[in-house]
Amino acid sequence: MGFSPCSGNCARRAARLALAVALAAGLVLADVSAPASAQRTQAQPVGRLGDRWFVVATGAASWRVPYFGTGDLAAAHPSVARAVILVHGTLRDAHRYYATALSAGRAAGVDPRRVAIVVPQFLATPDAAALALPADVPYWSLEGWKDGAAARGSAGALSSFAVLDALLQTLGDRRRFPALADVVVAGHSAGAQLVQRYAALGRLAGAQRAGLAIRYVVADPSSYLYFDNRRLSADGSFLPYPRGLCPVANQYKYGLDRAPTYAGTIDGVTLARRYAAHDVTYLLGGADVDPHAPFLDRTCAADAQGASRLERGERYIRALRLIVGTAPFNQVLCVLPGIGHEARVLFSSACGARVLFVGGGCC
Repeated sequence: MGFSPCSGNCARRAARLALAVALAAGLVLADVSAPASAQRTQAQPVGRLGDRWFVVATGAASWRVPYFGTGDLAAAHPSVARAVILVHGTLRDAHRYYATALSAGRAAGVDPRRVAIVVPQFLATPDAAALALPADVPYWSLEGWKDGAAARGSAGALSSFAVLDALLQTLGDRRRFPALADVVVAGHSAGAQLVQRYAALGRLAGAQRAGLAIRYVVADPSSYLYFDNRRLSADGSFLPYPRGLCPVANQYKYGLDRAPTYAGTIDGVTLARRYAAHDVTYLLGGADVDPHAPFLDRTCAADAQGASRLERGERYIRALRLIVGTAPFNQVLCVLPGIGHEARVLFSSACGARVLFVGGGCC
């Protein structure tokens, strides 16, 4: 898999085309003032398309993916020492997450000359219909992009995991990023679902060859990928989940049954130990406790992991420790009191900004 950015005239033409199509469709591109939940549901098309593009190459084919970012990935960035990839939530409102990342960077006091921010935009079927996307712009089902599924239409061979692979590969290009030392791959809500599964299944060979340290931030997802069929119950028991209560509790994206081909054939125990050794911070809002919250996954497979996002996260890290036993464990849970399911509030808080941009555990 290769990566070659779309820059110069190519990027400008693509941006002008996207803008013209969106305007013709009657979309409001600049309204970022009202809460996202008051604007759209996930079945509505995006209100704003990424203003930059990069190209993911798969064999003889290539696909253009929109993103918001602090710079052109095609250019050289000799002073950048850290990169933050932030994946948006279920509304695919990447522009809001980019604004959130900028706000969090200021809160963390980072030098903007030393940090690159990239917010890729995973488009979905409503966007393809409304924006009349060109054939080389991939889109996914409303749920598929969240768990690494293959794209729809002519880009059907492209997994959303492959987009993250491509980003890491280009960030590992020492000709463009000679001083880059580490990369943070973060996501909130639906984006955190993608990031958590990518942390478990991702192919990091290119980034590892470049000597990059990779850290993951998983913030308030609806569900997690388990490595066997056991689930932690409210009384602390850790037993196989009864099939009679939920026959699909261990099917992917909740477990490893019927995992995508991208996952390969590695067994669950080995995969769990490899994942536990990764640097992962779970960043959870302490007030994200509503079992009927908007966009919360309420399938039986998700409910098997807990009642709310907070409970699911707390149970997951305890269950992972039980699965891997005495194997190396490089993961931490950070709960921020009083914060609900709000990406901007979570990441722009002093602790959230530090977790996103600085690292080093909880505050």
